[in-house]
Amino acid sequence: MNPRYLAVPLALVGVVGGVVVGVTLTPWALALPAGYAGVVLLCTALAGRGGQRLSWRARALLPVVLPTMHLSWGWGFLTSPASLVPHAEVPRSE
Repeated sequence: MNPRYLAVPLALVGVVGGVVVGVTLTPWALALPAGYAGVVLLCTALAGRGGQRLSWRARALLPVVLPTMHLSWGWGFLTSPASLVPHAEVPRSE
């Protein structure tokens, strides 16, 4: 498995863990979800600069769509059963 597939589940753990720890123990842990929100807002501000124009409606929805997509993907990755993973056969060298 490619390590980049772990980025979204780790983001989910960081955001949810940061909120839980930040609310219950120390407000410093809220830096993790705040950092994620900042990156989402930065990407929203930069969206559509590569020659493609986004409508104002699309830009307004991006801060909702991106976290929904990332956190849903991370939740599915962490909770999916192992039986969904195809077992690859290991090639034998002779």
